[in-house]
Amino acid sequence: NFAHYNEHVQFKNIRINSGMVILRCENPSVSDEYLYAILCSSILSSQIERLSFGSAQPQLTVKGISTLNIPVPKDYKEQTAIAKALSDADAWIQSLTRLIAKKRQIKQGAMQTLLNPYENGRLKDGWEFIKFDDAFNFLSTASYSRAELNYNGELGYIHYGDIHTKWNEFLDFKHHIVPMIDLAKIKGYSLVKEGDLIMADASEDFSGIGKSVEIKSLGDRQVISGLHTLLLRDKGGNFVNGFRGYIHKFKYVKQQFDSLATGLKVYGLSKGNLKGIEIPVPPKKEQVGIVSYFHDLESEIRLLEIKLTKAKKIKQGMMQNLLTGRIRLI
Repeated sequence: NFAHYNEHVQFKNIRINSGMVILRCENPSVSDEYLYAILCSSILSSQIERLSFGSAQPQLTVKGISTLNIPVPKDYKEQTAIAKALSDADAWIQSLTRLIAKKRQIKQGAMQTLLNPYENGRLKDGWEFIKFDDAFNFLSTASYSRAELNYNGELGYIHYGDIHTKWNEFLDFKHHIVPMIDLAKIKGYSLVKEGDLIMADASEDFSGIGKSVEIKSLGDRQVISGLHTLLLRDKGGNFVNGFRGYIHKFKYVKQQFDSLATGLKVYGLSKGNLKGIEIPVPPKKEQVGIVSYFHDLESEIRLLEIKLTKAKKIKQGMMQNLLTGRIRLI
């Protein structure tokens, strides 16, 4: 990795440790901004990979770095123009990244308010507490490992690892795909339905205990819930669609999850323990308002993430063209 010490760094003096080296441009005909851009690009990645050594923690030597063959336009103005164009692209990416982070902070703050059953120390009007056992039916799940899955089977398969790493409150089939399993292996497991809640019953850390997703936009897909998951289906009509995915976000619920989880290296939440956990349930009209608010906010975040992905691709294309001379800025 490379970093550039310039006027944007707020510290006047900086020390480096033994795992770093200072590269100082002594050639007045080479722009240090351009040099930084080319060093960070994929243009030199093959050279760097060839010079690096070590498996667990690859390293570079000063001698190796000194042998890097760096393409540089002869025209200094072209160098600065390239650096400026890439800097502007970076600024756009950073702006989008900050905006996404801000939106996520707004969402987190809203959750603390909207998903709090109490106001001024008293239960909010119309709210009640319902146990998981009274709110949901617990349906059968499969136990196939990741190694038995593919993307060519006939039946979708929800793996608990994907709940932890890929999805937040919802598994929306408009935006996500799940691995598949061969139909021949299935032995009468319950098929997932729209609005079902899928909970991971195992986690390697406390933050993931009780992590759940609500099924959305399932359509006519056939999907089962798999290893280390609980398949929960609303049996009392207590929730509107789109609200169940936020149940594990209630601080009141999460505290119960954490207190009942067992295990040392992997924390587990048993079906028996889950059945007794209480869920704060607002009136359905309020649920609709909560769902609508978070849906709009998530749509904004998703749109910004699409823009961010596009901005990164544009910058990558700029680097491939400007730093190789395919496109000239003179």
